[in-house]
Amino acid sequence: MKTLDKGVVNVRWILVILILYVLPIGILFKNKESFKRASIYGSMYTVVVTVIVISNIYISTLNKMEVFLNNKYTFDEKYEAKSDESHKEEINRENENKKNKDKVDISVKEQKDIKENEKIKENEVISIELTDKEIVKNFKEEIYDIERQALVPMRECMPDLKNLKVNLQTIKDAKKDVSYAKSMCEKVVKTYEDMDVPKLKNEENTAILNDAKKCVQKAYILRGKAMDCAQELLNSKNLKYVSEIKEYLRLSDLEIEKFLNNMKQL
Repeated sequence: MKTLDKGVVNVRWILVILILYVLPIGILFKNKESFKRASIYGSMYTVVVTVIVISNIYISTLNKMEVFLNNKYTFDEKYEAKSDESHKEEINRENENKKNKDKVDISVKEQKDIKENEKIKENEVISIELTDKEIVKNFKEEIYDIERQALVPMRECMPDLKNLKVNLQTIKDAKKDVSYAKSMCEKVVKTYEDMDVPKLKNEENTAILNDAKKCVQKAYILRGKAMDCAQELLNSKNLKYVSEIKEYLRLSDLEIEKFLNNMKQL
């Protein structure tokens, strides 16, 4: 195809040269008798025609360049418009993807926050339970520490008061120890009376602690009465007080059992 186009162009230029140069100049020299004058006219004609041809070629080239530039400008505008549109679509897609990602991130963050809040609440519940358990443990230890003040003297004065075998020598040796044990029972009762019951998160559990304190307090009131009977036994030598001592100790053991049952509930 390109070879054919070049051939057409060559033919055109041959025709232009023949029509504009060869034929007119040939006619000019043929009709003119003076060769010199014909050469001058021929040269002038050649220059004029050449200028006209060059001008036409130049103008034609300019027109082609203008058309080419216009087409190129139009193409560039279309390309830029299409490129801008594609760029906008890409930006819109990126924004949409970013929004969707943000929504997913927000959803994930919300779920994470919910789980963290649930975990915090669980930890708070566990913390409360641990705190209550520690309070109960400390309360129980305090009860036992107070109790030892009277329990040890009672065990020293009468190793087994439930099965006490009384004789004159035993009574004589026990007077001092019984008096001390009685005073310690009174001290323990007073200490329990002044003792504050700690408050737990559950009011019912606080009430159970209060009942437990009252049980152990009552137990040592009864044990104090047992020591009163022991003193009467020592002073009167009347063995009827032995049964009273055993009864008071039995009742005090029941109160201690109630105390332990209350503590097991916590």
